[in-house]
Amino acid sequence: SSYINLLIVTQLLFFFSSVLIYFALTGDDFYEVLSLRRLAFKDLCLVILIALAAQPVAWFLSNLSSLVFNNDVADLFGSIVIYPYWMLLIVLAVVPAICEELAIRGVVLHGYKKEPLLVASMITGAIFGMLHLNPQQFLYTFVLGVLFGYLVRITHSIFSGIIAHFVFNGFQVTVSKLSFRAIIRNSEVNLESTMLGT
Repeated sequence: SSYINLLIVTQLLFFFSSVLIYFALTGDDFYEVLSLRRLAFKDLCLVILIALAAQPVAWFLSNLSSLVFNNDVADLFGSIVIYPYWMLLIVLAVVPAICEELAIRGVVLHGYKKEPLLVASMITGAIFGMLHLNPQQFLYTFVLGVLFGYLVRITHSIFSGIIAHFVFNGFQVTVSKLSFRAIIRNSEVNLESTMLGT
C-alpha cells in the first residue's frame, strides 16, 4: 500500500505540480498549451488501435534492453499485482496517462512547437524515456514517447496522448492481472489434486 501511495504522490508532485507551476509562472493559455481539443471519433479509434499495436514492439524492445539491464518493471509488477485490479488501473494507467501527458506532450511538446514534427517528437521522446529513471525502460519508453508526440501533434489534441498512454499501460496491467489470477488458480487446482491424491 505504501508503494502504491508513493507512485501516486510521485506523479502528482513531479509531473502535475510542474504543469501548475508552469502556468502560474507564465500565465500562458492552458487550453492552447495543452492542446485541449476534442478528439474526433475516428481519431479516437485509430489512437486505441495504434496503442494496442505498439504492445509487441514495446515488449520486444523491453526484452532487448533486459539483456543488458535488470527489468525492474517486471519486479514491480510482481510485487504489486496482488492489489485489486481497479486500484492498479488507476495507479499505473489513469494517473500516469494524465499527469505525464499533460507535462510531456502538453507543456514540453508545446515548447518545441516551432520545430519539425520529427524533431519535436524525438526530443520529447528522449525526455520521456529519461524521466523514467530506469535504463531498462529507456529504449521502449523513448519509442512510445515519439509515438505519443506524433499522435498529439497530428491530431492537435492532448487527449490522443492520454488515451494512447492509458490503453498501453492498461493493457499491461490487465495482462499482468490475468496472468497472476491464472497462476493462483493453477496453484489451487494442483494443491487440491495433491490433497485428493493423499
